[in-house]
Amino acid sequence: MKCSKCGFEQDKPLETYDGRLWCVSCRKPLTNSTPKFTFTVDGEKLFELSEIYYYNYLTKASRSVAFSDSPSGSMADMLAAAEEARGLIVKAVAYCTDAARLGDPRAVARLAYYYDMDYAEPDRNEAMRCKIAADYYKAVCCCTDDVAGMRREEGCRGMTSAEWNALQVDAATRMMRMLASAPNGVPGYKNTAKLLDEIRSVTGKDIPAPESAVAGRQNAAIATERILRSCMSNTRAPLVAVCEMTAEELAQLFDKEFARSMMKKVTMILITGTEEGRESTGLTEEKGMASAIKRVDGSAYLMILNTQGKHALGKSKAKRIVKLFEAYGSGTSAYTEEVIRGCPGGCTLYDDDFIIHMGQGVMGGVKAAADRLMDYINDRSAEA
Repeated sequence: MKCSKCGFEQDKPLETYDGRLWCVSCRKPLTNSTPKFTFTVDGEKLFELSEIYYYNYLTKASRSVAFSDSPSGSMADMLAAAEEARGLIVKAVAYCTDAARLGDPRAVARLAYYYDMDYAEPDRNEAMRCKIAADYYKAVCCCTDDVAGMRREEGCRGMTSAEWNALQVDAATRMMRMLASAPNGVPGYKNTAKLLDEIRSVTGKDIPAPESAVAGRQNAAIATERILRSCMSNTRAPLVAVCEMTAEELAQLFDKEFARSMMKKVTMILITGTEEGRESTGLTEEKGMASAIKRVDGSAYLMILNTQGKHALGKSKAKRIVKLFEAYGSGTSAYTEEVIRGCPGGCTLYDDDFIIHMGQGVMGGVKAAADRLMDYINDRSAEA
């Protein structure tokens, strides 16, 4: 992907919590989340490989379900099968992402589906995944380019006009279905009538808008467990996660031995109350955790501060950043309050979120970068 501002060509741009891509060289936002659609030999090979892993995942997942219903299936075997299936979908998403960044429209549509179905970056909050999925879906279904005019390397199969139109219609249908069920709507996609008109003008099809406007809220215990599991990632681990949860969801999360074991590996702080008066309680052992959950009235925020796993910033800067968010007793850190205010439901921040505000290279003051990130979060919240 080439930066239109500095001309730097990159395979792995920086990515912020809101799904925007940034140039690793000049630290400016890339104008589009995908390059201009094109068919390349490498792109087609990556997409085909991704599809193979995806269908192998579906096969493995279905067999795992059948195996779990069998009386002879042991818990160890079921867990091993589930872990193998998880590895397959991770590879499918990774290859699809690489193909999408090379401009293959089929990969972009599939990547939208992966975000839509929580296969891609499941540790992001649901509203943000829906926004990323919608951007990818729209890039396909509202593209006015003629497929015959798209660049095609020698040896590529490409797509016929009929296949391209079918892909656009499918992307539009899936997008409208997702938007109808997204919690509290999706920023930038509230005007569905205008969006449907745009789709109609491009595809020549009337896409039905689903009648259901709002779906049930995603279980935050499941989403938060995914975040905790990603804390040990050796490729990209989160730094700060703030998750809004009910008392029931907190109890469900910590009913699992894995979640309880993570209290000794990462910093967990339970934030109760409202903006007028909050209480921050560190969760370090089971007895105190159970007592803290009992004090939750309605919902609370579980904050996870993590320096485990792989951090592009390095351990030293990662530790300095989490210290900015750490606070106990009456009130919260000013940075935590900004995240709660600017990201309803919470969000997950990675090293990239801070790196883009440090300027050229991974240098500069950590606190200044955090301050600029909070300004960015406020600005994005206002845009929504």
